[in-house]
Amino acid sequence: MPSLLSGLSDSASRNESACELIRRGIYAVEKPRYLEKVPEGGCNVRSVFDERSRPHGAVAVLLEPDWEDPNLPDRLDAGSLIVFDSEGRMVPVFEAANHLGASEGVVPYTPDGSVAIAHQFPYGGEPDWFAEGLHLVPPTVDQRPILSLLMGPPRSGSSESGKWAWKTSDVDGDKNVEIEIGPYTPEGTIETRATFRYSISAGRYLGPEGSLSGEFYLVPDPVERPSWKTAEDFARAHGIPVVPSKGCGECPNK
Repeated sequence: MPSLLSGLSDSASRNESACELIRRGIYAVEKPRYLEKVPEGGCNVRSVFDERSRPHGAVAVLLEPDWEDPNLPDRLDAGSLIVFDSEGRMVPVFEAANHLGASEGVVPYTPDGSVAIAHQFPYGGEPDWFAEGLHLVPPTVDQRPILSLLMGPPRSGSSESGKWAWKTSDVDGDKNVEIEIGPYTPEGTIETRATFRYSISAGRYLGPEGSLSGEFYLVPDPVERPSWKTAEDFARAHGIPVVPSKGCGECPNK
């Protein structure tokens, strides 16, 4: 399989290499949450991010989706996400968020070029409520986020009013990428309410913790306790009556 992985870095062979790796159907975990399939039209690789030189590093591949998506941006950091470990086995993506759209992407967060996948998606449940989640997850075998947030007060109904978003910037000029979050302004920009900075010593982003009853909340460990459970706590803390979810089958699965 290493030869197939090497083929991903060659523009002449990367499409067939990606298809063959998917076709083999070998996973890095015993019970994957979802199964990848070779697209009906074949594999059209948009970009490849090889992080195997990092501890527990893997290879992230973005494909053209196997369906019509009018909202898919014309960017190399969007598309259907597949992660392969150093043996060519497929690694299920964090929370099954294996499609990157306009609000997501790939962030080079350190001067040496380390990248993380930025996932933004809503958590929700009964009655009709939503809380926006943001996770930065490096292409690693363990799929452990280096930043996890619930951002923007939970909202009832399907209204987009009050929705929060994220942006990157080098606020202090140290060549490390900061993550800023805040609500959209009427002009379509983001009003920064909190900034998070990457700590090399901690191996993750640090910043204000917020609170469950506040505008945002820094999720302590979404691997040990699923974020959708914390999102329910977030909604309850804002006075929204939440019907408990039945299980991880209701986690986001894009």
